[in-house]
Amino acid sequence: MTRQSRIGFLLTLSVLLNVFLLVQLLSRTDESKVNKPEAESMISNQLGFSQTSSSSTLNAQLNPSTSQQSPEQLPRLKRDELLAQGKQWLVAANYPELELFLRDYLQQHPLDMDFLLLEAELIVHTQLLSDAIAHYHSLKKLPMNAVQEQLVNTQINTLSSQTITQLQKAYSWDTLAIFVEPLLQLEPENRDYILALAEAYAQQQQINLMENTLAALAYEDPSAMRLRRLTLITQTKDKSSDAESPDIPFKEPVSATAIKLQQMGDQYVVHGQLSGNNVALLIDTGASITAVSNTYFQDLANRFKINFIGRFNVNTAAGKVLAPMYQFAELKLNHAIVYDISIIVLPMRNMDNVNGLLGMNFLREFDFKIDQRQAMLFLKP
Repeated sequence: MTRQSRIGFLLTLSVLLNVFLLVQLLSRTDESKVNKPEAESMISNQLGFSQTSSSSTLNAQLNPSTSQQSPEQLPRLKRDELLAQGKQWLVAANYPELELFLRDYLQQHPLDMDFLLLEAELIVHTQLLSDAIAHYHSLKKLPMNAVQEQLVNTQINTLSSQTITQLQKAYSWDTLAIFVEPLLQLEPENRDYILALAEAYAQQQQINLMENTLAALAYEDPSAMRLRRLTLITQTKDKSSDAESPDIPFKEPVSATAIKLQQMGDQYVVHGQLSGNNVALLIDTGASITAVSNTYFQDLANRFKINFIGRFNVNTAAGKVLAPMYQFAELKLNHAIVYDISIIVLPMRNMDNVNGLLGMNFLREFDFKIDQRQAMLFLKP
């Protein structure tokens, strides 16, 4: 074979090899085009889920390729069904599952206000109530429609006003102060916050703090003057109490309800009914709010109607804890009844045969006396 023949043969072989490779490439491209609709079909079929789907299953449906779309452009992800499932978890108190789901969804759609409002409700049930209200305030900086804006404002007003009323009724002045202080920083001219915080300070005889808070109002403001008179009356009562002789013999109050106590060492237990359920409470005049153990509450949760108020930082013997507060229909000791009473739920230990503590939010509703010799509690309206 001559040199020219060899060159011609090599050129022909090179052309044939390139043609072969080109045919192979086109064949693979056609296969990928055929398989792509099948893959998309498989993803689409996964979007039909039951009401018992887990957050991991639902999160798998949030296709990363659509993460840049707005919520209104997500019909195939069944956004409404995802929102409905989240609300079901909230009603069922399945907070861990809901938290995981919202975290993943809001990473992809951080401005979806319906889901942000659902997250706000979750925070109300799982975190400090004042932090939850602050979260609602932060939502007001984001774009929302008129209905959503009204909902946010209603939630802020309802949560704050109802909680202030409950804590005032419970005589829980320290908790009230802790609750209102951060809210007043958010709305420094809010009259309701100013008066609530000033009253909390007044009831604790923290006069300087009360006056600093009332400085936001006119000095002659009627409500401010009422609080100043309140501090004078309280100081007078404290002085008269200190002047009483401790040697005065105990005298049973006239027309008082007498309740037999169970003595446990140097403490006393009273038996009653909390919303119709038997309860044994250790009398604790140092506790501002009546409390029950978490174990006792869990036994009641599914059987008795109660209203959740919020979570608060509470000082206990073991330190500060984040505890939920609920409103019960009534607490009854013999014939003495307090309606719509606030109860805090605490992780109590080493309390055999005792379900909680009887605090001052019950006892202050009466002129009460404890006869330690006879182990009797007297309650006079």
